[in-house]
Amino acid sequence: MIWQLKTDPSGSYRTMRSPSGMSIDGEDLDLDSYRSVVNGNLFRKILGYKWQKIGFEFVMKSEEDCASFLRPMLDNNPLYIKIESPIMSSNGFVELTGYISKVHVDASQKKDMTGLAWTVSFNFIESER
Repeated sequence: MIWQLKTDPSGSYRTMRSPSGMSIDGEDLDLDSYRSVVNGNLFRKILGYKWQKIGFEFVMKSEEDCASFLRPMLDNNPLYIKIESPIMSSNGFVELTGYISKVHVDASQKKDMTGLAWTVSFNFIESER
């Protein structure tokens, strides 16, 4: 199990299908950062460390599978996920609150020419701590 999802803060997590690909970015949030005009040193007021953006990719069998898989995530905001993230934890799961920022659905001809192969990808952006 790589990740779990719930759409209500008091609800229960449900295990989601494993992605065919996943990427995790951690980014610091700054306020009023600037460089010195004298020596180029960076002056940073850091608001938060390692805010996460997680990219998921899934191979699907049909357009209907894509829609039914995405619907709970697109119809609810915020979302709550538990995920294995080496950026935040090296020994377990972290719980994140956020939203889906970008969704991409791709259909391409299967190599054996028997129909379409569907791929769904989306970004989950951490929005609260």
